[in-house]
Amino acid sequence: CIYRYLCPCFFLESLSRLQSEYAIANALALSICGFASSMMGGIISDFFEKKDLMSKAYICMIGSALALPCIAISTCYQASFWLSFFFIALKILVQGLGTLLAHDDAKHYLEWDRGEHKGAHLFYTALAATISPAVFGYLANSLGAAANPSIYGYLLTGSTIIGYGGSVPFFWLAGENTNDICYKKKLEYSNTWGFGVL
Repeated sequence: CIYRYLCPCFFLESLSRLQSEYAIANALALSICGFASSMMGGIISDFFEKKDLMSKAYICMIGSALALPCIAISTCYQASFWLSFFFIALKILVQGLGTLLAHDDAKHYLEWDRGEHKGAHLFYTALAATISPAVFGYLANSLGAAANPSIYGYLLTGSTIIGYGGSVPFFWLAGENTNDICYKKKLEYSNTWGFGVL
């Protein structure tokens, strides 16, 4: 949430004041790279899921891991506005591969508490969106980012390392949980109809 809300501030304060250029480039990156990554993530997932139910978790893990160097380069190397923005667009492309897939398991396998899952997701997302900008603002003020805007970039890198890097083991756990749920469903089906575990 820190990255989503405060990345524009970093670009406009630390690198350049090309507000119109940033607005156009950001819109193009979000629409083109965001659409492409969602489509690619779905296609890759549909292809590999038939062989391994962990494929969605792997895609989410790889996307988050690949996003980290993109963010680090874009926010820590501050010599060029357009070079930094190129890595932002690349981050949108690779990290977006798993954005929709992260919720897909709940839609397909958690029929009994799908509403609770979605409600919990919205609640914790809203909570993070409320708390994280306040934490970021406190750190930025404490470190004197107003006088040295490059500090915004380092804070963005640190916060996304915590967020994206910390999500990787939880994607793994979610994939393992999906495997367990699917196995139990097959076992229940076999016990009901006597066909054996498929």
